[in-house]
Amino acid sequence: KVSFENLPTEYLAVQNVDNPCQLLDVDIAFKKLLHIVSENKYPYNHQLGVMISLNNLYNKNYITADFVFVPLYSKFKSENIIEKKSGLYAIAYHKGEYTKVGKTYELLLNKIKENNYIAIGNSYEYCILDSLTSSTSKDYITKIEIPIKPL
Repeated sequence: KVSFENLPTEYLAVQNVDNPCQLLDVDIAFKKLLHIVSENKYPYNHQLGVMISLNNLYNKNYITADFVFVPLYSKFKSENIIEKKSGLYAIAYHKGEYTKVGKTYELLLNKIKENNYIAIGNSYEYCILDSLTSSTSKDYITKIEIPIKPL
């Protein structure tokens, strides 16, 4: 199911993922980011996420993460903090193995188009359930949010 919701501003501590932006590169980026937020005492929760560029979305590179992030509890200024703008987002939940997330992205992008919207920015993926919280990859849940605007 795809929903369209107005979301509030959110502040994210981010770290870029080095090429070729695959799973090992994502893990390394997370370790770097967690070191930074711990060392600098950022007001973060333990939610993890990845951002996929709009360019990668349109090129169907759905598992090529460009950035990793952790949401912050409050506004915070630092060189690796970004503001995720408030506004209208298309939202879907992917259940199952992450390697099959492309099916959910296809559904999401099709629903955006069908409802006369256009994606205008990176997707934000929030890990809801993963290998630390589920006994099988079939139970993994990833929340996907894509900022949109009317055509």
